[in-house]
Amino acid sequence: MTLRGVQADHGLSTTDIESIVRDVRRVLGFGPAEAINPLHLFERLDKYTVKFDDEVVGLTYEVEDLPRGLLGFAQYEPEDSRPARISIAMALRTYEALEAGEGWASFTVQHEIGHAVLHPALLKRRATLHVPEGSLSRSRSQAPPHRAFMDTEWQANTFAGSLAMPAEAVAEEIRRGGQAEQRLMQRFRVSRTAARIRLGVVEQKFGWLL
Repeated sequence: MTLRGVQADHGLSTTDIESIVRDVRRVLGFGPAEAINPLHLFERLDKYTVKFDDEVVGLTYEVEDLPRGLLGFAQYEPEDSRPARISIAMALRTYEALEAGEGWASFTVQHEIGHAVLHPALLKRRATLHVPEGSLSRSRSQAPPHRAFMDTEWQANTFAGSLAMPAEAVAEEIRRGGQAEQRLMQRFRVSRTAARIRLGVVEQKFGWLL
């Protein structure tokens, strides 16, 4: 496994993240196996907050003309003329793909929401150091000083897969047999890669559901 994130404040297992996502789904008003419309979710982020330490911070969303290769990012914006907030920004091409229902764009939104939920204190600290957007990823040349369960990108990817495709729903599709991967793609508007990875995770980590 190639790790691309910086070290998180806390290690999280797949089961830990699954539990967090169940709570997030309840807050967002989605059922335990309900498909999420990622475009609608993105455009309603300003209705939600995240709590960490002794701070409650609102979320907001933006569409920006980002540098090539940067699909989106989550960034803590300190208080100035308005309350502090965590902004989730999508590149224009990501937003257009989101409107078109493309799975990779949906995953990008859910991945960045994962950073906002799982790493708000880290985002805040790095903002005070003026680290640029996308800062929870590291240079490919840097050797990771941590294991996967401590990696911010692994954690956000795991969060995104769980948010998009709840374990119970994935297990249901596996039990049906046949083209489970294709059905997940259609049911949850995800890419083939995301569906394949999630199937593997559920079979390995949540076999008791099958």
